[in-house]
Amino acid sequence: MAKTTFITKGFDEFASKWAKIEESADAVTKQALFEGAKIAADEVRKAIDTIPYQRFRIFNKVELERGKRFFGISNHQRHDLKVAFGITDMEKVGSKWRVSIGFRGYGSFPTEKYPNGVPNALLARSIESGSSVRKKFPFFRAAIARVEARSKLAMDEKIYTELKKRNDY
Repeated sequence: MAKTTFITKGFDEFASKWAKIEESADAVTKQALFEGAKIAADEVRKAIDTIPYQRFRIFNKVELERGKRFFGISNHQRHDLKVAFGITDMEKVGSKWRVSIGFRGYGSFPTEKYPNGVPNALLARSIESGSSVRKKFPFFRAAIARVEARSKLAMDEKIYTELKKRNDY
């Protein structure tokens, strides 16, 4: 009989702790995700500075010689990418939280094809993967690869410290 009481008592304590953790789960998860996303975003911002510089004629139509490709970006494009880069709001999809980092908006100079300016996400993707007129320079995936382990560790530490603060762990 003593064993049954001990198991029941231990289970009640565990269930009580689990209930406290569940109450805090969303808030702690959001804080941890933001911590990881912030580390990744900071590294990508640094990586934008590593994209090679290439001088362009801004107000004239930029023409490439046949068979040539762009290898870099102008200072205006670099500035546009830095301003356009950020972390999205977190959203809950089913039981999972989602956060993204990326580029939004348009570049500061209109073109014939893009009268509002070249979409910053399109520019970043063409730099990252290359195109028929641009050499590939994978700055984004290299930055994420550099900080993936550090980002995961920071998220784990954030979860642990937040649960400790709440005496849930």
